[in-house]
Amino acid sequence: MPRDYLQPDKMADILYDYHLADAMAQEEEGDNRAYDSRLYRLAALKKHGVSEADFDSSMVYYTRHADWLHKIYVQVAERMEKDATALGATVSDLNRMAGVEGEALNIWPDESSLAMMPIPPYNYVQHRIEADTAFHAGERFTLSFDTRFVFQEGSRNAIAQLVVRFNNDSVATRVIHISSDSHYDLEILDKGKRGVSTVEALFYLDAGRNDAQTTLKLLVLNNVKLLKVKLEEKKDTTDVESNNTVGRDSLRDKATADSAAIDELQTRPLAPGRRPQPMDDRPLPPNGKPLEMKHRPQDIQVR
Repeated sequence: MPRDYLQPDKMADILYDYHLADAMAQEEEGDNRAYDSRLYRLAALKKHGVSEADFDSSMVYYTRHADWLHKIYVQVAERMEKDATALGATVSDLNRMAGVEGEALNIWPDESSLAMMPIPPYNYVQHRIEADTAFHAGERFTLSFDTRFVFQEGSRNAIAQLVVRFNNDSVATRVIHISSDSHYDLEILDKGKRGVSTVEALFYLDAGRNDAQTTLKLLVLNNVKLLKVKLEEKKDTTDVESNNTVGRDSLRDKATADSAAIDELQTRPLAPGRRPQPMDDRPLPPNGKPLEMKHRPQDIQVR
C-alpha cells in the first residue's frame, strides 16, 4: 500500500469506531442528528490521531480499489459480530425475532455482518438453502437484518428478497426496497402446510445511474438471520370451550334463543293448529331492551 494513505489495519480500526460513532448519533433524540453525526465522526478520527482530509483521501483510494476495501470491511464486520455476541445481542435478537411459542432455528449460511458496495461482485449476496429432514410443513421463515448506509453522496437504493418454494411447485415471494438505516423483517408462512423444497435470500445494492462512481458508497448489513420457526400446534379445545360457555352463559344463550323465537313469530305465519305461547315471563334480550312486537300474543289469530 502507498504510504500516503492509511494502511488497512489502521483503516479497519478507524472505520469500526467511525460506525459506532455514527450509530450513537442516530440514537440521539431531536433534530440535531446530522450535527451530532458529524461531531461524533470527528471525535472518532481524533481518537486515532487522523485528520478528516487524510481519512477522506484514503477512502477515495480504497473505493477505487474495491478488493482492498472489501477485505477491510470483512475485518470490521467480524469485530462487530464478536462484540455483539459478547454483549448478548445475538441471543436477545433471536428471542425477539421468534415472537411465537415454537422452536426457532437460524439457517442463514453466511456471516451475520456483511459489507456491500455498488461494484460487482460486491453489490449482491445470494444464498439458497435446500430443505432437508429438519424442515417441516407449516413453518414460518423470517429474513431479519439491520442496515447502515455509509454514503458520501448519491441515492440509497437496495433490495432484499425472500423466496420460498413449496413442494407443490408454488412460490411465495417477499421483496422490500431499502433506503434508510433501520431494522427489516421479511416473513413467509407455510399456511397450507404444503412443505418447503427451497428457501432463497437475496440482497442487492444499486449503484444509481446518475451517481458519481468515485464517491464512498457502502451498505453494512448487521444481525443477518434467516429464521425457521416451527410453530406449536394448538390443541382443539372446541368441546371444552363449548361446555364452559354453556355453563357460564346459559342465561344469555336462553335470552338470545327466546329473542330469535319472538322474531320468527313476528315475521312468519303460524302453522296450522299452532298456538302462540305466553311471553310475559320471557327474559329480556342481551341488550336489555324490550322487544318491539307488531302484535300482542292474544291478538294473533290461528287459522
